[in-house]
Amino acid sequence: MRGPPLDQLCIVYEDRKIIVVDKPTGMTTVKNKSEQLDLTSCLSEYLKIKTGRYPKYLTACNRLDRDTSGLVVFALNKSSAVHINRQFEKREVEKYYLALGVASEKVTLDVSSSGVITGYLVETKKLRFDLLDRKDIASQKKSVFSKTSWSVKRLLDGFIVFDLRPETGRTHQLRVHLKYLGYPI
Repeated sequence: MRGPPLDQLCIVYEDRKIIVVDKPTGMTTVKNKSEQLDLTSCLSEYLKIKTGRYPKYLTACNRLDRDTSGLVVFALNKSSAVHINRQFEKREVEKYYLALGVASEKVTLDVSSSGVITGYLVETKKLRFDLLDRKDIASQKKSVFSKTSWSVKRLLDGFIVFDLRPETGRTHQLRVHLKYLGYPI
């Protein structure tokens, strides 16, 4: 498997313990059997060129979906990975996302609209996720609580730009929450 051209690798911060990379859309963060482009392999190649050898340790401390761009933090040693992962677990890292939602014909939001979406995410057939109300979770043993604060940044022709701040980090949380709101990504 080959990563993207190294000139497309956008390193935002680098020191002896961590590297922060701006992941473009269209590639996975880590190797995937069906994907050809992954950020970890590309970064490993970059480090080999820079230092003359592949890194002994390189792990992504956070991940983004293939179709999502944004910052990914890589640890270059185990103690850094433990420290960074602990910050994510304790919710000491603030996450911000901009998402483009498809506007329905009856847009009821404006640029002053904001709110919080909460609910229980449950995986359904074929890796689809749904949002359940509290009353529905008794029948769903594997449901997980999710919470996202949102606000409208901009209205575009047929689209709405949302500022999303997830307070939990669940699989496909933002996609499910905006779909629930009526403006799918």
